[in-house]
Amino acid sequence: MPDYANSSVPNLSPKATISIIVAILIVIVGYSSYYQINAGETGVLLVFGKISGAPKSEGPHFKIPFFSEVVVYDVKTQKATFRCEASSKDLQQVVLHISVNYSLNQSKIGDIHRELGKRYESKVIDPKLQEAAKAAAASFTLENLIKKRADASQSVMDVLLEKFKKSGIELEAVLLTNLEYSEAYSKSIEAKQIAEQEALRAENELKRIEIEAKQKIAIAAAEAEAIKIKSEALSKNKDLIQFNAVEKWNGQLPIYMMGGASVPFISLPKGQ
Repeated sequence: MPDYANSSVPNLSPKATISIIVAILIVIVGYSSYYQINAGETGVLLVFGKISGAPKSEGPHFKIPFFSEVVVYDVKTQKATFRCEASSKDLQQVVLHISVNYSLNQSKIGDIHRELGKRYESKVIDPKLQEAAKAAAASFTLENLIKKRADASQSVMDVLLEKFKKSGIELEAVLLTNLEYSEAYSKSIEAKQIAEQEALRAENELKRIEIEAKQKIAIAAAEAEAIKIKSEALSKNKDLIQFNAVEKWNGQLPIYMMGGASVPFISLPKGQ
């Protein structure tokens, strides 16, 4: 068995010990002085807790170790969803589900950090979105909110663009993704749709009847006009009546019954 207790440990001179300590400190200081900002990010350099210099863009950077820190913000397009309770123009209670695409203005990251910090969604976007959504809902009836979601989304967008103009938060899209409303209203909408369908069916049936009636009138008018033309033609040319009768005669004389025998209705002279 090796004797660890009696094993010798190299004795370092004070100068060597100091050199090792200095080397370790240099490594620590060097590591602490370097930081990296990734693509789609912007950094805010803080020295003793205060912003120092302009926002830091993508790439490697250096800072004073131990006395400074870097807060990194995502400046790519971000998506957030919100839920807002509101009242429509016709005083119907509705819950709006809204999706928002936004990004942080890189040049204003310092102001965002100073005024809002990392909680910009809860401090600015959510409350301003709630205001805009309630204002938009109040300008639409619930039926129009359902039928015209795109218009409602644009209305929210317009209000938010004005509210966020100086905030450093840039809106890219606002979409009203869903609506929640009472079951009673849902049933009333269903009943209205059924009534509208029935009314449309009745209207179409009425149009069909009217068209058929007009067709019959047109046919009757055409027939009456044809009869009128024919009557006028016959009255002006009586020979045409005899000609038509002869043309249709099958060559047989009309007969009648007399004493059980068939007798011609008229007799032609012999030799005729």
